[in-house]
Amino acid sequence: MIKIIGILLTLIAADFYLFPFVPSVLPVGINVKMILAGLALPCIAFHLAFQRKALVSKDLLIICLFTIPISLFSLLSNVYNNTSDFSFNFYFVSVFVWMAAGFTVTSMIKFVHKELSVQLLADYLIGVCCLQCILALFMEFTPSLKDLINGMMSGEGFMGNVGDRMHGLGCALDVAGGRFAAILTIIAILMTKAQSKIKIWFYTISFFIILVIGDMIGRTTIVGGGLSILYWIYYQIRVNGSGNGFYKHLLAALCITIPIIVIVYSTNPVFYERLRFGFEGFFSLIETGRWETHSNDILFNHMVVFPDNMKTWLIGDGYGANPTENDPYYIGKTYHGFYMGTDIGYLRFIFFFGIFGMFSMIALFICFWRTCYNRFGNSLKGISTMLLILNLIIWFKATSDLLPIFAILLCISGTDQNEYESRMLIDRQIS
Repeated sequence: MIKIIGILLTLIAADFYLFPFVPSVLPVGINVKMILAGLALPCIAFHLAFQRKALVSKDLLIICLFTIPISLFSLLSNVYNNTSDFSFNFYFVSVFVWMAAGFTVTSMIKFVHKELSVQLLADYLIGVCCLQCILALFMEFTPSLKDLINGMMSGEGFMGNVGDRMHGLGCALDVAGGRFAAILTIIAILMTKAQSKIKIWFYTISFFIILVIGDMIGRTTIVGGGLSILYWIYYQIRVNGSGNGFYKHLLAALCITIPIIVIVYSTNPVFYERLRFGFEGFFSLIETGRWETHSNDILFNHMVVFPDNMKTWLIGDGYGANPTENDPYYIGKTYHGFYMGTDIGYLRFIFFFGIFGMFSMIALFICFWRTCYNRFGNSLKGISTMLLILNLIIWFKATSDLLPIFAILLCISGTDQNEYESRMLIDRQIS
Protein backbone atom coordinates (compact mmCIF):
# COMPACT_ATOMS: atom_id res chain seq x y z
CA MET A 1 0.00 0.00 0.00
CA ILE A 2 2.82 2.39 0.90
CA LYS A 3 4.54 1.70 -2.43
CA ILE A 4 1.29 2.38 -4.33
CA ILE A 5 0.99 5.76 -2.59
CA GLY A 6 4.63 6.45 -3.46
CA ILE A 7 4.01 5.59 -7.11
CA LEU A 8 0.98 7.91 -7.25
CA LEU A 9 2.91 10.79 -5.67
CA THR A 10 5.79 10.22 -8.08
CA LEU A 11 3.36 10.18 -11.00
CA ILE A 12 1.95 13.52 -9.86
CA ALA A 13 5.47 14.94 -9.53
CA ALA A 14 6.32 13.70 -13.03
CA ASP A 15 3.15 15.37 -14.35
CA PHE A 16 4.00 18.65 -12.64
CA TYR A 17 7.48 18.41 -14.16
CA LEU A 18 6.47 17.63 -17.74
CA PHE A 19 3.45 19.97 -17.86
CA PRO A 20 4.04 22.74 -15.29
CA PHE A 21 1.35 25.32 -14.60
CA VAL A 22 0.75 28.22 -12.25
CA PRO A 23 -1.76 27.12 -9.58
CA SER A 24 -4.48 29.68 -9.01
CA VAL A 25 -3.81 29.54 -5.24
CA LEU A 26 -0.19 30.66 -5.62
CA PRO A 27 1.22 34.08 -6.55
CA VAL A 28 1.53 34.75 -10.27
CA GLY A 29 4.85 33.55 -11.67
CA ILE A 30 5.35 30.62 -9.29
CA ASN A 31 4.64 27.36 -11.08
CA VAL A 32 4.80 23.76 -9.90
CA LYS A 33 8.10 23.19 -11.72
CA MET A 34 9.75 25.82 -9.51
CA ILE A 35 8.40 24.05 -6.43
CA LEU A 36 9.93 20.79 -7.64
CA ALA A 37 13.22 22.61 -8.26
CA GLY A 38 13.13 23.94 -4.71
CA LEU A 39 12.55 20.44 -3.36
CA ALA A 40 15.77 19.39 -5.08
CA LEU A 41 17.76 20.96 -2.22
CA PRO A 42 16.78 18.35 0.41
CA CYS A 43 17.17 15.64 -2.26
CA ILE A 44 20.73 16.83 -2.88
CA ALA A 45 21.42 16.95 0.85
CA PHE A 46 20.15 13.38 1.21
CA HIS A 47 22.30 12.30 -1.74
CA LEU A 48 25.44 13.85 -0.28
CA ALA A 49 24.80 12.57 3.24
CA PHE A 50 23.96 8.96 2.49
CA GLN A 51 25.43 8.12 -0.90
CA ARG A 52 28.65 10.15 -0.56
CA LYS A 53 28.87 10.79 -4.28
CA ALA A 54 29.71 14.04 -6.01
CA LEU A 55 26.83 15.68 -7.87
CA VAL A 56 28.91 18.08 -9.96
CA SER A 57 30.20 15.85 -12.74
CA LYS A 58 32.28 16.65 -15.80
CA ASP A 59 29.12 16.43 -17.92
CA LEU A 60 27.44 19.16 -15.86
CA LEU A 61 30.47 21.42 -16.13
CA ILE A 62 30.52 20.99 -19.92
CA ILE A 63 26.81 21.86 -20.12
CA CYS A 64 27.53 24.98 -18.05
CA LEU A 65 30.19 26.02 -20.57
CA PHE A 66 27.78 25.53 -23.47
CA THR A 67 25.16 27.80 -21.86
CA ILE A 68 27.58 30.72 -21.56
CA PRO A 69 27.66 31.70 -25.29
CA ILE A 70 23.86 31.89 -25.38
CA SER A 71 23.82 34.48 -22.60
CA LEU A 72 26.80 36.38 -24.04
CA PHE A 73 25.29 36.69 -27.53
CA SER A 74 21.97 37.70 -25.97
CA LEU A 75 23.64 40.40 -23.89
CA LEU A 76 25.63 41.62 -26.89
CA SER A 77 22.46 41.95 -28.95
CA ASN A 78 20.66 43.79 -26.14
CA VAL A 79 23.50 46.23 -25.57
CA TYR A 80 24.22 46.92 -29.24
CA ASN A 81 20.53 47.31 -30.15
CA ASN A 82 19.61 49.06 -26.89
CA THR A 83 16.70 46.68 -26.20
CA SER A 84 15.27 45.27 -22.98
CA ASP A 85 13.92 41.98 -24.33
CA PHE A 86 15.69 39.29 -22.31
CA SER A 87 13.93 36.30 -23.87
CA PHE A 88 17.09 34.14 -24.02
CA ASN A 89 19.51 35.99 -21.72
CA PHE A 90 18.85 33.69 -18.79
CA TYR A 91 18.45 30.45 -20.67
CA PHE A 92 21.12 28.94 -18.42
CA VAL A 93 18.74 29.50 -15.50
CA SER A 94 16.04 27.54 -17.31
CA VAL A 95 18.52 24.70 -17.88
CA PHE A 96 19.38 24.39 -14.19
CA VAL A 97 15.81 24.86 -12.96
CA TRP A 98 14.67 22.04 -15.25
CA MET A 99 17.55 19.84 -14.13
CA ALA A 100 16.85 20.58 -10.45
CA ALA A 101 13.16 19.75 -10.90
CA GLY A 102 14.12 16.62 -12.83
CA PHE A 103 16.47 15.59 -10.02
CA THR A 104 13.54 15.75 -7.59
CA VAL A 105 11.43 13.47 -9.80
CA THR A 106 14.21 10.95 -10.43
CA SER A 107 15.08 10.92 -6.72
CA MET A 108 11.46 10.04 -5.95
CA ILE A 109 11.55 7.25 -8.54
CA LYS A 110 14.72 5.81 -7.04
CA PHE A 111 13.32 6.09 -3.50
CA VAL A 112 10.10 4.26 -4.43
CA HIS A 113 11.58 1.59 -6.70
CA LYS A 114 15.07 1.31 -5.18
CA GLU A 115 16.51 1.71 -8.69
CA LEU A 116 16.56 4.21 -11.52
CA SER A 117 16.76 3.81 -15.29
CA VAL A 118 15.72 5.40 -18.56
CA GLN A 119 13.05 2.71 -18.99
CA LEU A 120 11.57 3.33 -15.55
CA LEU A 121 11.55 7.10 -16.03
CA ALA A 122 10.00 6.68 -19.48
CA ASP A 123 7.18 4.58 -18.02
CA TYR A 124 6.25 7.46 -15.72
CA LEU A 125 6.42 10.06 -18.50
CA ILE A 126 4.34 7.83 -20.77
CA GLY A 127 1.77 7.42 -18.00
CA VAL A 128 1.63 11.18 -17.50
CA CYS A 129 1.05 11.83 -21.21
CA CYS A 130 -1.70 9.20 -21.40
CA LEU A 131 -3.46 10.63 -18.36
CA GLN A 132 -3.23 14.16 -19.76
CA CYS A 133 -4.72 13.01 -23.06
CA ILE A 134 -7.57 11.17 -21.35
CA LEU A 135 -8.21 14.15 -19.06
CA ALA A 136 -8.29 16.54 -22.03
CA LEU A 137 -10.79 14.29 -23.84
CA PHE A 138 -13.05 14.05 -20.79
CA MET A 139 -12.89 17.82 -20.38
CA GLU A 140 -14.30 18.23 -23.88
CA PHE A 141 -17.35 16.12 -23.00
CA THR A 142 -17.80 17.35 -19.41
CA PRO A 143 -18.05 21.15 -19.07
CA SER A 144 -18.09 20.97 -15.25
CA LEU A 145 -14.79 19.07 -15.25
CA LYS A 146 -13.33 21.59 -17.69
CA ASP A 147 -14.36 24.47 -15.42
CA LEU A 148 -12.84 22.67 -12.43
CA ILE A 149 -9.49 22.04 -14.14
CA ASN A 150 -9.34 25.55 -15.60
CA GLY A 151 -10.07 26.95 -12.14
CA MET A 152 -7.00 25.18 -10.79
CA MET A 153 -4.73 27.09 -13.19
CA SER A 154 -3.92 30.76 -13.27
CA GLY A 155 -4.85 32.39 -16.55
CA GLU A 156 -1.48 34.17 -16.59
CA GLY A 157 0.67 32.77 -19.36
CA PHE A 158 -1.51 29.73 -20.07
CA MET A 159 -5.28 29.97 -20.23
CA GLY A 160 -5.12 33.30 -22.00
CA ASN A 161 -3.18 31.70 -24.87
CA VAL A 162 -5.18 28.49 -25.24
CA GLY A 163 -8.50 29.97 -26.31
CA ASP A 164 -10.85 27.20 -27.43
CA ARG A 165 -8.07 24.71 -28.06
CA MET A 166 -8.26 21.28 -26.45
CA HIS A 167 -6.02 21.12 -23.39
CA GLY A 168 -5.31 19.31 -20.15
CA LEU A 169 -3.81 20.40 -16.84
CA GLY A 170 -0.97 22.69 -17.93
CA CYS A 171 -0.87 20.77 -21.21
CA ALA A 172 -1.63 22.67 -24.42
CA LEU A 173 -0.49 23.98 -27.80
CA ASP A 174 2.91 23.38 -29.41
CA VAL A 175 4.66 22.86 -26.06
CA ALA A 176 2.45 19.87 -25.32
CA GLY A 177 2.71 18.68 -28.92
CA GLY A 178 6.51 18.70 -28.81
CA ARG A 179 6.64 16.74 -25.56
CA PHE A 180 4.05 14.26 -26.81
CA ALA A 181 6.16 13.81 -29.94
CA ALA A 182 9.26 13.18 -27.81
CA ILE A 183 7.47 10.54 -25.75
CA LEU A 184 6.23 8.85 -28.94
CA THR A 185 9.81 8.48 -30.20
CA ILE A 186 10.88 7.07 -26.84
CA ILE A 187 7.99 4.59 -26.95
CA ALA A 188 9.00 3.58 -30.49
CA ILE A 189 12.49 2.61 -29.31
CA LEU A 190 11.44 0.98 -26.04
CA MET A 191 8.82 -1.07 -27.88
CA THR A 192 11.56 -2.78 -29.88
CA LYS A 193 13.49 -3.58 -26.65
CA ALA A 194 10.60 -4.81 -24.50
CA GLN A 195 10.70 -8.48 -23.58
CA SER A 196 7.32 -9.06 -21.93
CA LYS A 197 3.99 -8.95 -23.72
CA ILE A 198 2.57 -6.77 -20.95
CA LYS A 199 5.23 -4.13 -21.64
CA ILE A 200 4.68 -4.29 -25.40
CA TRP A 201 0.92 -3.89 -24.97
CA PHE A 202 1.47 -0.99 -22.53
CA TYR A 203 3.68 0.80 -25.04
CA THR A 204 1.36 0.01 -27.97
CA ILE A 205 -1.83 1.26 -26.30
CA SER A 206 -0.02 4.32 -24.94
CA PHE A 207 1.35 5.09 -28.41
CA PHE A 208 -2.10 5.25 -30.00
CA ILE A 209 -3.63 7.22 -27.11
CA ILE A 210 -0.91 9.87 -27.30
CA LEU A 211 -0.82 9.93 -31.10
CA VAL A 212 -4.58 10.35 -31.63
CA ILE A 213 -5.61 12.51 -28.67
CA GLY A 214 -2.26 14.28 -28.39
CA ASP A 215 -2.54 15.45 -31.98
CA MET A 216 -5.89 17.06 -31.15
CA ILE A 217 -4.11 19.03 -28.42
CA GLY A 218 -0.95 19.94 -30.34
CA ARG A 219 -0.42 18.96 -33.96
CA THR A 220 3.35 18.82 -33.48
CA THR A 221 2.62 15.39 -31.99
CA ILE A 222 2.34 13.96 -35.51
CA VAL A 223 6.04 14.63 -36.09
CA GLY A 224 6.87 12.16 -33.34
CA GLY A 225 4.51 9.65 -34.90
CA GLY A 226 6.20 10.03 -38.28
CA LEU A 227 9.71 9.65 -36.82
CA SER A 228 8.55 6.56 -34.92
CA ILE A 229 7.35 4.89 -38.12
CA LEU A 230 10.64 5.68 -39.85
CA TYR A 231 12.54 4.22 -36.90
CA TRP A 232 10.48 1.02 -37.00
CA ILE A 233 11.17 0.64 -40.72
CA TYR A 234 14.90 1.15 -40.09
CA TYR A 235 14.80 -1.30 -37.18
CA GLN A 236 13.04 -4.03 -39.18
CA ILE A 237 15.57 -3.66 -42.00
CA ARG A 238 18.51 -3.70 -39.57
CA VAL A 239 17.38 -6.80 -37.68
CA ASN A 240 16.19 -8.46 -40.90
CA GLY A 241 12.66 -9.08 -39.63
CA SER A 242 13.67 -10.66 -36.32
CA GLY A 243 13.10 -9.08 -32.92
CA ASN A 244 10.30 -9.24 -30.38
CA GLY A 245 7.45 -9.11 -32.91
CA PHE A 246 6.15 -5.76 -31.65
CA TYR A 247 4.64 -4.98 -35.06
CA LYS A 248 2.05 -7.73 -34.52
CA HIS A 249 0.79 -5.86 -31.49
CA LEU A 250 0.78 -2.63 -33.49
CA LEU A 251 -1.34 -4.16 -36.23
CA ALA A 252 -3.75 -5.67 -33.70
CA ALA A 253 -4.13 -2.34 -31.89
CA LEU A 254 -4.59 -0.56 -35.22
CA CYS A 255 -7.40 -2.93 -36.20
CA ILE A 256 -9.18 -2.06 -32.94
CA THR A 257 -8.41 1.67 -32.91
CA ILE A 258 -9.57 2.54 -36.44
CA PRO A 259 -13.16 1.19 -36.06
CA ILE A 260 -13.52 2.95 -32.68
CA ILE A 261 -12.35 6.27 -34.17
CA VAL A 262 -14.67 5.89 -37.18
CA ILE A 263 -17.70 5.16 -34.99
CA VAL A 264 -17.09 8.01 -32.55
CA TYR A 265 -16.18 10.37 -35.41
CA SER A 266 -19.49 9.59 -37.12
CA THR A 267 -21.67 9.91 -34.03
CA ASN A 268 -20.17 12.63 -31.83
CA PRO A 269 -19.92 16.23 -33.11
CA VAL A 270 -17.31 17.25 -30.51
CA PHE A 271 -14.98 14.40 -31.42
CA TYR A 272 -15.70 15.10 -35.09
CA GLU A 273 -14.45 18.69 -34.80
CA ARG A 274 -11.40 17.82 -32.68
CA LEU A 275 -10.31 14.95 -34.90
CA ARG A 276 -10.62 17.05 -38.04
CA PHE A 277 -8.51 19.75 -36.40
CA GLY A 278 -5.86 17.34 -35.19
CA PHE A 279 -5.55 15.51 -38.50
CA GLU A 280 -6.49 18.41 -40.78
CA GLY A 281 -3.71 17.63 -43.22
CA PHE A 282 -4.86 14.03 -43.72
CA PHE A 283 -8.49 15.05 -44.20
CA SER A 284 -7.38 17.70 -46.70
CA LEU A 285 -5.30 15.13 -48.58
CA ILE A 286 -8.23 12.70 -48.79
CA GLU A 287 -10.86 15.29 -49.71
CA THR A 288 -8.91 17.63 -52.00
CA GLY A 289 -5.81 15.67 -52.96
CA ARG A 290 -3.56 18.32 -51.36
CA TRP A 291 -1.92 18.41 -47.94
CA GLU A 292 -3.09 21.69 -46.43
CA THR A 293 -3.48 22.94 -42.87
CA HIS A 294 -4.37 26.41 -41.67
CA SER A 295 -1.25 26.69 -39.49
CA ASN A 296 1.07 25.56 -42.29
CA ASP A 297 -0.50 28.05 -44.69
CA ILE A 298 0.20 30.85 -42.21
CA LEU A 299 3.69 29.49 -41.56
CA PHE A 300 4.83 29.33 -45.18
CA ASN A 301 2.89 32.31 -46.55
CA HIS A 302 3.45 34.85 -43.78
CA MET A 303 6.15 33.74 -41.34
CA VAL A 304 9.09 33.03 -43.63
CA VAL A 305 10.79 36.41 -43.19
CA PHE A 306 14.57 36.80 -43.46
CA PRO A 307 16.74 39.71 -42.24
CA ASP A 308 17.45 42.34 -44.86
CA ASN A 309 20.80 43.52 -43.45
CA MET A 310 24.08 41.95 -42.35
CA LYS A 311 23.91 43.36 -38.81
CA THR A 312 20.72 41.43 -38.05
CA TRP A 313 22.16 38.25 -39.57
CA LEU A 314 25.23 38.50 -37.33
CA ILE A 315 24.00 39.80 -33.93
CA GLY A 316 20.22 40.16 -34.37
CA ASP A 317 17.89 43.03 -33.48
CA GLY A 318 17.53 42.17 -29.79
CA TYR A 319 13.84 41.32 -30.02
CA GLY A 320 12.22 37.92 -29.56
CA ALA A 321 8.75 38.78 -28.29
CA ASN A 322 6.55 41.45 -29.82
CA PRO A 323 8.39 44.70 -28.97
CA THR A 324 5.15 46.71 -28.84
CA GLU A 325 4.11 44.71 -25.75
CA ASN A 326 7.18 45.08 -23.52
CA ASP A 327 9.24 48.00 -24.84
CA PRO A 328 7.66 51.43 -24.17
CA TYR A 329 10.35 53.13 -26.30
CA TYR A 330 9.77 51.02 -29.40
CA ILE A 331 8.53 53.12 -32.32
CA GLY A 332 8.90 50.65 -35.18
CA LYS A 333 6.42 48.52 -37.06
CA THR A 334 3.60 46.79 -35.19
CA TYR A 335 3.52 43.00 -35.50
CA HIS A 336 0.92 40.38 -34.79
CA GLY A 337 2.47 37.79 -32.50
CA PHE A 338 6.25 37.73 -32.20
CA TYR A 339 8.87 40.11 -33.59
CA MET A 340 8.74 40.33 -37.39
CA GLY A 341 5.50 38.34 -37.22
CA THR A 342 7.27 34.99 -37.28
CA ASP A 343 6.99 32.08 -34.88
CA ILE A 344 9.59 29.94 -36.70
CA GLY A 345 12.23 29.00 -34.15
CA TYR A 346 15.33 29.41 -36.30
CA LEU A 347 14.18 32.83 -37.57
CA ARG A 348 13.31 34.04 -34.08
CA PHE A 349 16.79 33.05 -32.93
CA ILE A 350 18.37 34.97 -35.82
CA PHE A 351 16.24 38.07 -35.26
CA PHE A 352 17.01 38.00 -31.54
CA PHE A 353 20.78 37.33 -31.46
CA GLY A 354 21.89 36.45 -34.99
CA ILE A 355 23.31 33.28 -36.49
CA PHE A 356 25.97 33.04 -33.78
CA GLY A 357 23.30 32.94 -31.11
CA MET A 358 21.30 30.43 -33.13
CA PHE A 359 24.31 28.15 -33.50
CA SER A 360 25.03 28.44 -29.77
CA MET A 361 21.50 27.11 -29.10
CA ILE A 362 22.04 24.25 -31.53
CA ALA A 363 25.44 23.51 -29.96
CA LEU A 364 23.86 23.23 -26.50
CA PHE A 365 21.40 20.60 -27.69
CA ILE A 366 24.14 18.72 -29.50
CA CYS A 367 25.93 18.74 -26.13
CA PHE A 368 22.78 17.27 -24.51
CA TRP A 369 22.67 14.61 -27.23
CA ARG A 370 26.34 13.72 -26.90
CA THR A 371 26.14 13.45 -23.12
CA CYS A 372 23.12 11.14 -23.21
CA TYR A 373 24.61 9.17 -26.11
CA ASN A 374 27.80 8.44 -24.16
CA ARG A 375 26.09 7.82 -20.84
CA PHE A 376 23.60 5.10 -21.76
CA GLY A 377 24.12 1.64 -23.19
CA ASN A 378 24.12 0.79 -26.88
CA SER A 379 20.48 -0.26 -26.74
CA LEU A 380 19.32 3.25 -25.78
CA LYS A 381 21.66 5.47 -27.80
CA GLY A 382 18.89 5.87 -30.36
CA ILE A 383 16.74 7.77 -27.86
CA SER A 384 19.13 10.73 -27.65
CA THR A 385 19.60 10.76 -31.44
CA MET A 386 15.85 10.70 -32.12
CA LEU A 387 15.27 13.48 -29.59
CA LEU A 388 17.93 15.67 -31.20
CA ILE A 389 16.45 15.15 -34.67
CA LEU A 390 12.97 15.90 -33.34
CA ASN A 391 14.16 19.06 -31.61
CA LEU A 392 15.80 20.36 -34.79
CA ILE A 393 12.56 19.68 -36.69
CA ILE A 394 10.38 21.41 -34.08
CA TRP A 395 12.39 24.62 -34.48
CA PHE A 396 11.04 24.90 -38.03
CA LYS A 397 7.63 25.48 -36.39
CA ALA A 398 8.26 27.23 -33.05
CA THR A 399 10.93 28.04 -30.46
CA SER A 400 9.68 25.44 -28.00
CA ASP A 401 12.32 22.76 -27.42
CA LEU A 402 12.91 19.44 -25.67
CA LEU A 403 15.00 20.84 -22.81
CA PRO A 404 12.67 19.21 -20.20
CA ILE A 405 13.22 15.75 -21.74
CA PHE A 406 17.00 16.08 -22.02
CA ALA A 407 17.27 17.66 -18.55
CA ILE A 408 15.52 14.81 -16.74
CA LEU A 409 17.42 12.17 -18.75
CA LEU A 410 20.66 13.78 -17.60
CA CYS A 411 19.57 13.19 -14.00
CA ILE A 412 20.07 9.45 -14.60
CA SER A 413 23.67 8.38 -14.17
CA GLY A 414 25.37 5.80 -16.32
CA THR A 415 25.90 3.72 -13.15
CA ASP A 416 22.17 3.62 -12.39
CA GLN A 417 21.40 2.59 -15.96
CA ASN A 418 24.07 -0.12 -16.02
CA GLU A 419 22.89 -1.55 -12.70
CA TYR A 420 19.31 -1.71 -14.00
CA GLU A 421 20.31 -3.41 -17.26
CA SER A 422 22.50 -5.92 -15.39
CA ARG A 423 19.60 -6.84 -13.13
CA MET A 424 17.23 -7.22 -16.09
CA LEU A 425 19.75 -9.47 -17.84
CA ILE A 426 20.06 -11.67 -14.77
CA ASP A 427 16.27 -11.86 -14.41
CA ARG A 428 15.92 -12.96 -18.05
CA GLN A 429 18.60 -15.63 -17.63
CA ILE A 430 16.91 -16.99 -14.52
CA SER A 431 13.48 -17.09 -16.19
